[in-house]
Amino acid sequence: MRDAVRSDDDLAIEAAKERLANLTTRPGYEEAMRTEPSGSKLARAISFGLAIGFVTLAVVSFRHVDATWLAWLLMLLFAGIALFSMFAGIGFSPGPAPEAMPVIVLGKRADSRPTPPLLYLELLRTDGSKIESQALEAVHAVLKAGDVGVAHVTPGAFTIVTAFHRL
Repeated sequence: MRDAVRSDDDLAIEAAKERLANLTTRPGYEEAMRTEPSGSKLARAISFGLAIGFVTLAVVSFRHVDATWLAWLLMLLFAGIALFSMFAGIGFSPGPAPEAMPVIVLGKRADSRPTPPLLYLELLRTDGSKIESQALEAVHAVLKAGDVGVAHVTPGAFTIVTAFHRL
């Protein structure tokens, strides 16, 4: 008897699944599914180029400066700047591209204990599974329950919704 009676949540989930099933036919779907890795190749190339240049300066200054203390000082200074440039180049390396997934927003919440608060979205995927993912403040602010679209989520165990394309 209880199985025959469906709650409002069950009806809403069924309606959401129907909307998700039709998502692929909506205009803009293919464009929303495209993702690009973050990071700048130019900044990385400049950082590595600077590192090579400062290593060269360190070697040249050590070999051609007559005062021993000055040679060591210049070498350490240029080597330190080169090391910093190498770490900057590593930091500018592109991260993995976010995963694009068609979803419907079931709800959102904020965990107010930490400052600033952690913002979460409950999402329903096309396979029927529900996930709760942290969201950027700008994304969390514009979404409401029932929004259908493509969410760009960082890959891995700890996921963050970085973009949402409402379709």
